[in-house]
Amino acid sequence: MFEATVDINAKDYNACTLYYLKKFVGVKEYILVGFLLIGGLVLFFAFNQWLILALCGVTVLLMAAAIVVYIALARKGYREEFVKRNTHEWKFAFHEEEFTVETLEENGEKPYTEKFSYERVERVALKKDRVYIYCGAALAYYIRYDNMTAGTFIDFCEFVKKRIEPAKFKMKEGRRKNKQFPYGR
Repeated sequence: MFEATVDINAKDYNACTLYYLKKFVGVKEYILVGFLLIGGLVLFFAFNQWLILALCGVTVLLMAAAIVVYIALARKGYREEFVKRNTHEWKFAFHEEEFTVETLEENGEKPYTEKFSYERVERVALKKDRVYIYCGAALAYYIRYDNMTAGTFIDFCEFVKKRIEPAKFKMKEGRRKNKQFPYGR
């Protein structure tokens, strides 16, 4: 139905994995850390409390360290998965019930095909000129508008919206409600 051939490059892959970081760290977290840091500085200068300033600093450093480790592991994953295996291309085929991804390793000499049902997709991000598909924390795919070989990019985006449930298009989940008490207690 829809097909795409994607040339894998570090820039697009890193952009795709960094976008996945929004699942864990969003604007709210940055605002809260900013308030924590400002509050720590105010309390330090108002009451000369070193402990508060130290706790704020440790929190900011831990958050920064977690982001740096995530980025470093994503780049290492790219090197291990694509550079060392000489993988340069994905071929996607989207059907009614599932989609397949053919990874061409060793410059296309060793194809590896994987099938995914649309229920197995964890998150999807529809951007203006690309689609990010996350089938897990370590399985991130991207398709740009010029990678489509069968079908148009706009029709493909509409197809994806119909096949994948709407909750999977939100990178961050909202407050979870108890299934037993969906309206609270």
